Amino acid sequence: QQSASSSAVSRIQYQTALAYRQSGNAPQAVTMLRKLLGELDKAAVRDQLLRLRVVKDLGVILIDNGDYEEANSYLQTALEWAQDLGDVAGLVSIYNPLG
Repeated sequence: QQSASSSAVSRIQYQTALAYRQSGNAPQAVTMLRKLLGELDKAAVRDQLLRLRVVKDLGVILIDNGDYEEANSYLQTALEWAQDLGDVAGLVSIYNPLG
């Protein structure tokens, strides 16, 4: 029960971060996604797909902000994780921003 509740909270935090990005508040979105990634990394049961989405979206937002070096690091990590998970849709969404 606790992990299901924790997973729901994590997904809400993720969606909230994306809403900040859509509303033009990229710095708040980046802050929220970084915090969420740290929490996901510490979780007893890892939500691999959510971690992948968070890392990919961090990369995309950082590209939009012109921070290409850090963005590339996040996107390369996302690429490796998507390959490990066999997430074809994830791979496509990661290759797009990598150009």
